[in-house]
Formats: sequence, C-alpha cells, structure tokens
Amino acid sequence: MLMNDNWLDTHQSEVYTNDDIDLRDDDVEREIVDRIPSIQLLDRVYNFLEESISKTAILKLLGRKITFHALPNKIHSLWNPS
Repeated sequence: MLMNDNWLDTHQSEVYTNDDIDLRDDDVEREIVDRIPSIQLLDRVYNFLEESISKTAILKLLGRKITFHALPNKIHSLWNPS
C-alpha cells in the first residue's frame, strides 16, 4: 500500500507543532562539579523528553539509499502488511 504526498504533508506539520516546549530559565540548572559542567533539568522537562523519545523510531537501512518521501511508505508497509 502506498501513501500519497497529502499524508506526508498533513502529518509532517504535526511533528513540529506537537513536540514544542518553551524552556524557562528555572527549568535548567547549570553548575560546575569537580571542574565538569553539570546540567540538571526539572521533572517537567524530563517528562517531555521521555514522551518525545517514546514516539521515536530508530531505523537502520542496511546501507540502502531511500528518499525521504519513500520512507513513510516503507514504514507503513512494515507496520500494516497487506
């Protein structure tokens, strides 16, 4: 099953708008511990990162070239075999 470009266009915009977060100055604490920079994040930032990462797919293409527009079709065919 092949998806048309409309599917890509409608879903691509969701990727960028749903995962935005506004960091405030108090969300991040920076300090030096034993001459090593340390960054601590508040729980809301960790929760956001965890939620974002849970929706991430890691793909290994085994050295084959694939175009960006072909990738959603390939993923869809793997998840929903006909």
